[in-house]
Amino acid sequence: MKRKIVLILSLIFYVNVMFSQEKFEVFYDLDLALENADGVKYLDLSNKKLETLPAAVLKFKNLEYLNLSGNPISHLPIYIAELKNLQILDLSFIPNLNMQDAFEKIKGLNLKALDIKQSGLFENQTSITNQQVSHSHTQTGENL
Repeated sequence: MKRKIVLILSLIFYVNVMFSQEKFEVFYDLDLALENADGVKYLDLSNKKLETLPAAVLKFKNLEYLNLSGNPISHLPIYIAELKNLQILDLSFIPNLNMQDAFEKIKGLNLKALDIKQSGLFENQTSITNQQVSHSHTQTGENL
């Protein structure tokens, strides 16, 4: 429990530091974001009833933060690995998400934070860093 609290606080701290370093705009609408694709760093598509990640996000070459929480997504598309600048990915509250498949598709990203609370096979996990993903699947011998 203590570890989960530390991970949550670390994620909150990281997001606050990241956002305080520069002026930014969080986009909540995909169509509006597409009008300024090069300027999109923060995209919140939470609770939009998305069944998959729209391919249009590939136009956001500078995307650092992506929130997909609360959507009925079961699998992430393979092209999520093309979001090379992505640092924070929120996949929380996606109960049908196949986590093994998700980890396989995001393992090449250099994420600073990944939120998977109440998602898929890992309901009790709150958040996890890319290093912890690598460490945990190395210890168990699983291929993610």
